[in-house]
Amino acid sequence: MHVEKWEKLRDSMGYELETNPTLKWTRHVLNLSYNDLPHHLKTCLLYFGIYPEDHKIDRFDLVRQWIAEGFVPEEHGLNLEDVAEGYFNELVNRCMIQPVTYHLGEMLGEVLSCRVHDLMLDLILSKGTEENFITTNGCPHNMNGTSQVRRISHQFHTRNMAPAVERMNLSQLRSYMFYPAAKCVLVLSKFELLRVLHLEIGYYGGHDSECLDLSNSISHLFLFWYLKVRGFRLKLPKKFGKLQHLMTLDLAANWLDSSNPTLDVTSLSSLRHLILPCDPTCLELRNGVSKLSNLQTLLCFDISMNSVETIRDLSELTNLRELLLTASGGFRDEDSETKTLKYDTLAASLVMLGNSNLHWLSINFSTPEQFWNYCLACPHHLQLIWCNNMKTPQVPKWMAQADRLAYLEELKVEQLLSEDVRVLAQMPCLGFLCLQAKMVPEKCIIIHSNAFPILKEFIFNYKLSCLTFEPGAMPRLKKLDISYDSRGPGSEHEVSPVAGVEHLASLEEVSVVVYAKRGEGSNFESLYRESIQRHPRYQSINIDVRISRGRR
Repeated sequence: MHVEKWEKLRDSMGYELETNPTLKWTRHVLNLSYNDLPHHLKTCLLYFGIYPEDHKIDRFDLVRQWIAEGFVPEEHGLNLEDVAEGYFNELVNRCMIQPVTYHLGEMLGEVLSCRVHDLMLDLILSKGTEENFITTNGCPHNMNGTSQVRRISHQFHTRNMAPAVERMNLSQLRSYMFYPAAKCVLVLSKFELLRVLHLEIGYYGGHDSECLDLSNSISHLFLFWYLKVRGFRLKLPKKFGKLQHLMTLDLAANWLDSSNPTLDVTSLSSLRHLILPCDPTCLELRNGVSKLSNLQTLLCFDISMNSVETIRDLSELTNLRELLLTASGGFRDEDSETKTLKYDTLAASLVMLGNSNLHWLSINFSTPEQFWNYCLACPHHLQLIWCNNMKTPQVPKWMAQADRLAYLEELKVEQLLSEDVRVLAQMPCLGFLCLQAKMVPEKCIIIHSNAFPILKEFIFNYKLSCLTFEPGAMPRLKKLDISYDSRGPGSEHEVSPVAGVEHLASLEEVSVVVYAKRGEGSNFESLYRESIQRHPRYQSINIDVRISRGRR
């Protein structure tokens, strides 16, 4: 639909809310809910008006913006992010915002994003206008005032937008955000009180994207707390030395100007969240990362681009909670000795981080097979491991200590022993497991009663063995995804390679792929279907059984 039609529809919604009896009552109820909020939650709720209608709002972005605005006070024993996430969850529980459910959040048992209902957003924008809290060109009537503007959000590109912005008093501007439809970027040097800057014109930047030159325009913003830019060809300052309050620096999904491949953030003592660009462009951090003692998030740290000294410095970031490691540079022309030294140094740093506060660990490059045996020791806070090629001879022994691990993808073991299955089965928080076993010495893998107590999804690739579920096993499992390789000696099966599916009380979906020799596929398909159809609710279970003769 054309933008002008959307604007007419939006304007008519406000009229309907005032005249339609049903909608008028709804607005009255929403207003009562808003008035019932404590002051700090009212302030946080009004901030949702800065986002476009029907926008999926990332929880991490939102709470960091609340903190940057000064909405979140320190509380004894909690850091600012924990307090802000408590505010977010309370708004969800009060049904003021709508949780957006997707796979990772469901597995972790957390709400990671949300939306605001259209009627609630209309109330927020109305209250925000009354209190001069926010100005958005999504509501043209509040762009014509002469009072001081505190927060501005560009959501639609209209012909008269630039003149309207020029008429505003922007000397007190604290937050400035704009989204893909807008093409009006203000001169940042005017806004000495700016705390939050979020500029977004596309999901990924390229060499032909619009250029955003921040090399000189933000250095004087002494009160700057939050910077996120996306979709640009980006020029960065050589140093960020004067931005002493900057807590969030999010540079993901931009094409970097090739003149500054090295980023010096060592002077940003307040920095808590650093998200770097990655493939196809990546950054080297200047030595001295250990100075960022408050850092909690480090995403897209490229070990092929960074020095051994910088990798070693990671060990001193004991407040780090989220770490995403890449190797987009492909280790350039490094010799095998340097690469080995980097892996050993990284493993030693991860041991220190795992023993401290590390919650999420993601590695998107291949590592030596022994790496995972010694890269962690007692990761009691670790909740997520997300790796695209986590190869290891057996299940690492430290996993017995990972008592908060909820999400494990993708563990590839050379051999899967029964004691290793027991280690995984006893993890009290494990909700998602993706496991591949190249060899299973025992003829049968048995999942015992009460094993995997809260596992919701199990993806399992195995070969020439039988998978058996005992009564009471995996009581919360909803999705079972099996890839079975029947090729090789000893592959003659007269019974199904999976048994006891009928004991999976919560099962909703089964997917099976069988890698079989020519002529054997139909037999295995029949065996699997016969086993699954023993489930008392098999008619309501989504079943997909496929045969493949390709490579696994």
